[in-house]
Amino acid sequence: MTNSVTQFVRVLGSLLVVFGAQFAVAAIPSLQAKVQKQDKYIENGLIKGGEAAKAFSLVDFRWAYGKEKGIERMIFEFGDGRGEPLKGRPGYFQVNVDSLSRMVTVDFSQVSGSRLDQAELAKRLKASPYIQNVKMNYDPVDSTLTLTFKVSKAVRVEAFELPNQPKGGRLALDFRGK
Repeated sequence: MTNSVTQFVRVLGSLLVVFGAQFAVAAIPSLQAKVQKQDKYIENGLIKGGEAAKAFSLVDFRWAYGKEKGIERMIFEFGDGRGEPLKGRPGYFQVNVDSLSRMVTVDFSQVSGSRLDQAELAKRLKASPYIQNVKMNYDPVDSTLTLTFKVSKAVRVEAFELPNQPKGGRLALDFRGK
């Protein structure tokens, strides 16, 4: 009898783990990035956007901090697979904001290259009030460029695409203190 009770508890425990994990994943908010600023910030969750099925490259990065509003803005400028100005929307991206670990991770899919490296990004972010450090990883096997920003304090993040005129496709990330 104890053998069947033990087996029942194991099965029940396994089901709770499986179904509990599904509910935990479903609880993480997911937003679609818009083509203009919406003032919709998240402190936990996922923002996705861009256009899948086309190769693109990271050609430039700009950073600014507006002390009056406490907003830090990063603008990623993209080119096509050859680095020429990108016509249209940027390629597919995901921004994951995790307040518990104080990390903001940006994944760019189908990236053919970057004109910037980790040292250059760190140099441009040196005066940031929110970014403690940045790590850049390129996986040539699946063509993914991942940027991981370790934040020094709790932030809320908004991601949105910028209209592609007169420049090519761009992504803006706004960081704001809680």
